[in-house]
Amino acid sequence: MRDLTSWGRPRLVVGVAVLLAVLVALPIGFAALSAEHPSGPAGGTPTATSPQTPPVATPTRGEPVDPWAGIRRYTMLFLGGDGGDNRRGVRTDSVIVGVVDTATGNTTLIGVPRNLQRVRFRPGTPMAELFPGGFPDYLYGIYTYAEDHPDVVPGSEHPGADLLKDTIGYNLGLEIDHYALVNMAGFAELINALGGIQVRVTERIPIGGQKSLDGTSILRYPHDYIEPGLYRNLTGRLTLWFARSRFGSTDYARMVRQRCVLGAVARQIDAQAGLAVVADLSGPDGVLQTDVSMTSWLALAELAKRLKTAEIRGITLGPPLIDGTDPDWALVRRTVDTAIDQTRRAHRDPTRRQLQPANGRLQSLDSVCRYR
Repeated sequence: MRDLTSWGRPRLVVGVAVLLAVLVALPIGFAALSAEHPSGPAGGTPTATSPQTPPVATPTRGEPVDPWAGIRRYTMLFLGGDGGDNRRGVRTDSVIVGVVDTATGNTTLIGVPRNLQRVRFRPGTPMAELFPGGFPDYLYGIYTYAEDHPDVVPGSEHPGADLLKDTIGYNLGLEIDHYALVNMAGFAELINALGGIQVRVTERIPIGGQKSLDGTSILRYPHDYIEPGLYRNLTGRLTLWFARSRFGSTDYARMVRQRCVLGAVARQIDAQAGLAVVADLSGPDGVLQTDVSMTSWLALAELAKRLKTAEIRGITLGPPLIDGTDPDWALVRRTVDTAIDQTRRAHRDPTRRQLQPANGRLQSLDSVCRYR
């Protein structure tokens, strides 16, 4: 296996939506996996672990080897942060859990609202002892809290990300293998480097515009709009606004559009080009923070090929099904389990029946995003 650390230091910066798509769609080091993940709560304190190379069988002459034989699924936590020179700390404004069925490539993208309240922590951990009734702030505040109080995640070099990885896994009933965290800067440059993406805009998307914190007054009006239609080469700047704009909209609508961008890149991107981009982003001085081992990427080209033609479905854990102010965590787990199981058994719908996005409902990206 080629050591990708020889590809040089990072040169590109990437926004969260494209990075998520690249990481879901490409061989990115699905390492240290188990054949089947437990879904029940477990004790123990979250700590950082060293990624390992995925198991690779010894090839027989003339017989192709499946590096994923005996491994049922892989799960990654994708975090989009809003940190910057003008901000204190990092708020994780985008939280998506990607679950890939390794046999088919079928993928479930689970949108976790950033404003969830009373988030629980795994029993027996320092955070569970500090906050037995759940976290007193929104979900997006957990990362900053752990970075400011690293002792709550003993032995971790990245306490914020490691705590979120463990906490979200516990609340969703999943064993999360790895995480990836990026900030939003550089999104447009990467999209342009990829030649733009093909995506359908189903409603007018404001460019610019700002409301007051309480949402009662307009501080700044949009200066332009992305008009509805099928864009075959949507530029980086417009893709950024498509994925992030929420003026006159909601966080939940934005989460759906972000999944549409993920699906567009996953369907369209060239595996080798995308692999080079991810390698370019990673490393000790890179903008991508992850616990994935770079040296294991090339073992996963087969999984990337499977995802190209696989069914990709998304679900948002939001209202009316999930009340973010006081979540029913048993319902959250049941919803996640059902979504993953249905996606695993699904076949890609060639008719692409059009659907309106709905929170709490598992829906095909092809039907909601209408790429053609």
